[in-house]
Amino acid sequence: MTASIYTQRSALRGKRMDFEQAQSQRKEDQESKERKEWLEQRRACYVALNIAIRQHRTAINDLLHGIRDGAASDELRADVAQTRRMYIERHAEAQMTGPPVKC
Repeated sequence: MTASIYTQRSALRGKRMDFEQAQSQRKEDQESKERKEWLEQRRACYVALNIAIRQHRTAINDLLHGIRDGAASDELRADVAQTRRMYIERHAEAQMTGPPVKC
């Protein structure tokens, strides 16, 4: 009688340990997946920011060359304004997806 109770308890303890281990593994897998997704989103955000920075820099240089050559058109000015807006948007997005700042 005692042996069967002991066997039952051992089996239940083993099942509980297996369940807890599986639950822990699922949690680790989920956290790993979420971290990977966050890193991919962050990378895409920084790529977009770098593209915006380069486009804005190019637009500024084009305008400066236009001013120097006496051919600063409204189109060049509009391009600088447009690339500046895109830069500001991408910068704000990067700030929101960046790592948390410790105060």
